Amino acid sequence: MAIQLVILGCSGVLLAGDDQASSPLPGAPAALARLTHAGYDVAVLVGLPPAASHSQALDALGQRVTVLQREVTAAGGVVDAFFACTHGVRQPCSCRPPQSGLFEQVANRWRVELARVPAALAAADELAAAHAAGCNVVAIGAAAAQGRHCADLGAFVDALLEEGAGR
Repeated sequence: MAIQLVILGCSGVLLAGDDQASSPLPGAPAALARLTHAGYDVAVLVGLPPAASHSQALDALGQRVTVLQREVTAAGGVVDAFFACTHGVRQPCSCRPPQSGLFEQVANRWRVELARVPAALAAADELAAAHAAGCNVVAIGAAAAQGRHCADLGAFVDALLEEGAGR
């Protein structure tokens, strides 16, 4: 059986904002649990939150991952892997969106072609990176100017599971 993988952005898809105190958006943990129960592996891209120092940003990143894991687990879901660019803002790298490196890391880990992988994202830089990587992009929320769009993660999961049932 082929791997069923979904890539989710964090800000605007799972969490309400970029700060470390962000809480999951209403319905997001339950929607992610539905993906888990349907047999999907879930990779989450977590952006480095704005902070006064790189060390504080890394601490905040850890807090965001902890909050997400706790909430998703409580809802019965699983995040199979978190991916983040941990380079400093002034450090050149290929993994900070809009570069496509994080998506390529996901593809390498799962050994998949990204054209077959849906990526539900809200942040403009992540959307650009997903397009550059060749993902099957779905914009979440108000971010969509063109292409596939869903109002929130729950609507994305509904559409994905409906598509899967029709195959």
